[in-house]
Amino acid sequence: MKLEFEYTVKFETQRVKGTIEQGDWFKQFNYRLFFPDGFNLDSNDLSNLKKQITKEFDVEKINKIFKDINESWLEFGKPIKSLIESVPYEAPDSLKILFTKYGVGGSYWPPDRVIVNVSYDWLDYFETVMHELVHILIEKPVIQKYKIKHESKEALVDYIFTHNKYLKLMFPNYPVQKMFINELPDKKLMDRLTWI
Repeated sequence: MKLEFEYTVKFETQRVKGTIEQGDWFKQFNYRLFFPDGFNLDSNDLSNLKKQITKEFDVEKINKIFKDINESWLEFGKPIKSLIESVPYEAPDSLKILFTKYGVGGSYWPPDRVIVNVSYDWLDYFETVMHELVHILIEKPVIQKYKIKHESKEALVDYIFTHNKYLKLMFPNYPVQKMFINELPDKKLMDRLTWI
């Protein structure tokens, strides 16, 4: 699987507007969010948004982060390939990483895009990419098929990270999201996921 990346003012602007539009959902789960200076979840006047994003745009930082992610991707190429081959669902041929400084920590857009927020300086960005890739792999055949709610979806991804041998090899100290720890899907569904 090939990695590509994108970092644009246009996407950043869309990201901030989309985060504000989904404000109630983010508040419901108490996610930490990042915004350009002078903006927040309750901002109504977005007339200077693009100007502020352009001012904060940092290509040099993004290039370094992508280089680091790519190095980890190459270093763990064999377990990544084994993971993808072990999952009985369709995987994309390439993965596009959209970098942002705004919104929530990570997101995904099936079939082949992940979003990584670089304002979370304490995050392992490679781990974020892999977390979102797991989401992509299970979204249609598991999450949508069984109508799994958000909390259970996050708990399931954490469970996969802490139980799949390839992910455990890459991330032996994976930090589970404590707010979702008791939200695993029902046992009947879990028993069907024998590839984990």
